Amino acid sequence: MRKWFIFIGLAVFAGILFWPWLQRLGLGKLPGDIQWERNGKRIQIPIVSVIVLIAVFWAVSMVIRRIF
Repeated sequence: MRKWFIFIGLAVFAGILFWPWLQRLGLGKLPGDIQWERNGKRIQIPIVSVIVLIAVFWAVSMVIRRIF
């Protein structure tokens, strides 16, 4: 269980670290991602982008699991 918490923490850290690069690829602007802009403040809720990232992390973890 501790390994999963460490893995999730590292994945979140990597996501935050690489977010500007991931936005260039279009994540955060997919259909289904919610964006509000009011009074000069911008709120983003990247629902579909998070689902895509979860699918990618799942696929990578399955490949790693089969290798090791």
